[in-house]
Amino acid sequence: MYAFVTPGQGSQTPGMVAGWLRDPVYAERLRAWSEAADVDLVHLGGRAPAAEIARTEHTQPMLVAAGLLAHEALGPAGPEGPLVAAGHSVGELTAAVYAGALAPADAVRLAAVRGRAMAAACAEVPTSMAAVVGGDEAGVLGRIAELGLYAATFNGPGQIVAAGAVRDLERLAAAPPPSATVKPLPVAGAFHTAYMESARQAVAAAAERTPFLRPAEALLSNADGTVVSEPDDIRRRLVEQGVMF
Repeated sequence: MYAFVTPGQGSQTPGMVAGWLRDPVYAERLRAWSEAADVDLVHLGGRAPAAEIARTEHTQPMLVAAGLLAHEALGPAGPEGPLVAAGHSVGELTAAVYAGALAPADAVRLAAVRGRAMAAACAEVPTSMAAVVGGDEAGVLGRIAELGLYAATFNGPGQIVAAGAVRDLERLAAAPPPSATVKPLPVAGAFHTAYMESARQAVAAAAERTPFLRPAEALLSNADGTVVSEPDDIRRRLVEQGVMF
């Protein structure tokens, strides 16, 4: 059995699809997805500088497109046998394609809707995120709650990402939990929190118009690792994870 884990925002690099653009087949694929998503993926993935691709509305569809090109390139040379697919944050859209639950063009289009909606939500209130590394988990969670912040993601043992108002994150950095270090993250806002509610509504509307299929391979939920197989459940989880997970 092979497992594919697709990355989320923060893994982008300038020129990350430049190599694909030298192949006319993949270049045409990118142009088609650009039209579907109303975003210039050829420019963003080929020539755009780091500051431009770091913008949420650009990063998300570009990452999904890059992941889909890599998956397509495996083609007949790819692994045989059962496949498990999982994705981090927006990468869950990529994973849904890997598992056969979503068409590639629809995944890129939804990523573009998601990115634009989350960028707009970030502009409503100054928010951000910070990784809390080390410390006792109960103490870390208690301090996060005390400051009115959210425990947005659990990246692994010893690292919890706090999210919320910038002023409260500054208070967390100034007085971290015992034995913990706070590292601000270069993101546009408090993703995976209630601050993204307006984005959730926009993504929900777009997802409702998007066909989802029963996956041919195992698709693991970003939220809790559950294997999801019902199209409506996949759609709901992809919508809700921008706010809740």
